[in-house]
Amino acid sequence: KQIQRETGVTYKCAWRMFKQIRTLLSEDDLQLAGAGGVEMDETYMGGKRKGQGSKANGDRKSSTHQVPPHPECAMAWRRRRFPWRRSGLPVVCGDGTPLPSMLFLAFLLLAQPAPIGPPSATQRPSLTAEGPAGWREDFDGLWRHRDESGAEKKLEQTLQQILAVDPRSFEANWRLAALYNWEADAKETDEKAALGKKAWEAADKAVAANAGDVHGHYNAAVGIGLYSEGVGIITALSQGLEGKFRDRILAALRIDKDYLDGAPQVVWGRYFFKLPWPKRDVDQATKVLSEAVRAHPENLRAKIYLADCYADGDKVDEGTKLVQQVLNAPPGDDPPEERRMKKKARNWIDAHGPPNTAQ
Repeated sequence: KQIQRETGVTYKCAWRMFKQIRTLLSEDDLQLAGAGGVEMDETYMGGKRKGQGSKANGDRKSSTHQVPPHPECAMAWRRRRFPWRRSGLPVVCGDGTPLPSMLFLAFLLLAQPAPIGPPSATQRPSLTAEGPAGWREDFDGLWRHRDESGAEKKLEQTLQQILAVDPRSFEANWRLAALYNWEADAKETDEKAALGKKAWEAADKAVAANAGDVHGHYNAAVGIGLYSEGVGIITALSQGLEGKFRDRILAALRIDKDYLDGAPQVVWGRYFFKLPWPKRDVDQATKVLSEAVRAHPENLRAKIYLADCYADGDKVDEGTKLVQQVLNAPPGDDPPEERRMKKKARNWIDAHGPPNTAQ
């Protein structure tokens, strides 16, 4: 705080300056430039604690050799509300001339001789905090082929390289969560739970890095949902995950309910469908998913989930019409998702039978 007051910088900056000074002074080979010696004295300035009991009423004593206070320092401390706090006397040069605080801090920070020549291989970072130039573009390009052989592994390796340099990277963490969610969606039981949990953890790191962005909240909610499906919804509820899921998906809806072609709305509607009785609410799921399909007619997953709601209410024909729309959908912006949804649509037809065309 003293550095902050005397130099006028922020507390965060003053703390870093303080740590740097202590680090430099602790080095055995510290070389201070300038003629004469450098002397630094410190002491506690008098005063008694009032109303703190007998144990706090004695004068504070320094663990260092006390010296008479410098006039300027004494005047400053008289103006302070808490005179018993620790105070450092001004630094003086060899001739006794006080050295201004800012000059002294700069003196300590700059006194160490700079290394000659370029940094060594160990000093030179191989990656910046944002990773190699263009990594996000390369990742997003490969993401469009993530269902091809070896693509998922390569995507994960790219992200792990970035996170090895910057573990809190927002861009890398939310993409890693999305990748784990994609993989978990195709798995069952334990594998689904493990991948869902990894997605949830990575997405929460993205939220910590940028709480105002929808990517982290959405992928965290999806990760919790997939983990819950893997371990069983009843087990997940007993673990108190419903509140965690709701917090994240509602945050995503508040930030951008239309993100990823209405994906937060689709997840929110599916939530009401997947809950066990008595929490299950198919009518609410139908309402939310119908609005999602209306606002985002190209969202194939929304149509399949809404078809499930119709089938649950003995409206198989209406559900089949939606599934047929999925099967007949033209190519869009996310070919892997489209291929996966068309496969789910074929499985839906197999489970519920072809549409009834009888008049």
